[in-house]
Amino acid sequence: MEKLLSRIKELGLKITVPRRQILNVLNESNKPLTISEIVNKCGGADFTTVFRTVKLFSSKGLLQSTNFNDKQLRYSLIKKDNHPHHILCKNCGKIEELEICIIDKVRKLTDYRIVDHSMEFIGICPECKK
Repeated sequence: MEKLLSRIKELGLKITVPRRQILNVLNESNKPLTISEIVNKCGGADFTTVFRTVKLFSSKGLLQSTNFNDKQLRYSLIKKDNHPHHILCKNCGKIEELEICIIDKVRKLTDYRIVDHSMEFIGICPECKK
């Protein structure tokens, strides 16, 4: 959490109580969250504050948004050295973070200088396959 707070300071942003709460919620989550889910987990922050803070953090490169074709943006923290990829079960809605990224392989295969990418997978989880 201290690294996150340092990054906020490096970006010239103030560390307010709601911002700290939002960072804490996202840092402790093992899946991307919608703004409504963040509001519910913050316990005191109002929707507008969370919405504006999430948009600010996204614009500063602290958060990544994910859309699994259900028209609900979900947000997760971007670690300094890594960014998350996810897989969604289309039956039960379970979301898991994946520890893989193929950006280096794509870079080598195409000789592109990749400036951004996103990758989400949608499937059926092992529990739902049974």
